[in-house]
Amino acid sequence: MKKRLLLPLFICFIMVTSILGYMSSSDLEKIKYKGYKFNKVDNGWLTYIDNKKIILSSKPSGEISNNLRISLNELNSAQKIYLSINPKDNLFLGYLQNNIFPFLVSRIVVSCYEDNEDCVNLPLKDCKDANKDIKIILIKKDKNSKFYYKDNCLVIQGNQEEINKFIDKLTLELLFNEN
Repeated sequence: MKKRLLLPLFICFIMVTSILGYMSSSDLEKIKYKGYKFNKVDNGWLTYIDNKKIILSSKPSGEISNNLRISLNELNSAQKIYLSINPKDNLFLGYLQNNIFPFLVSRIVVSCYEDNEDCVNLPLKDCKDANKDIKIILIKKDKNSKFYYKDNCLVIQGNQEEINKFIDKLTLELLFNEN
């Protein structure tokens, strides 16, 4: 009789521990940040603000170490925002376009920060062109990392991974901090 109970008890033990293991691992894939629940997904961390999907490339945590002193109101005070890039950099800017652009009311214009054959039909804009009515978001692939907002110009510079992290920080600053 004991031998016949051993196999079913063993199977039940395996099923129960598997379910408990699955439940605890799925809890690790969710975190709360400033009242929002982020779920781990294939391409980052997902939450919603005003029914708009926000995906960060890295786990949202802590405070932003680099105080940008920028807000959505500041960006939206511009008549135009120039997104100044170099097409040759082949940067992935999906996090910026999907997370921040839907919250901007100012007109966004793609431009280049330096002249080359890929920029023939685009305006040339860099930080010297920024003023209270024209904001510049300059994103540059470079071995030196920079991330700051000064004189109406937001500079995001580094390799693709660093740029993604800076865009995550910008998203957290603009959408989750009260300014």
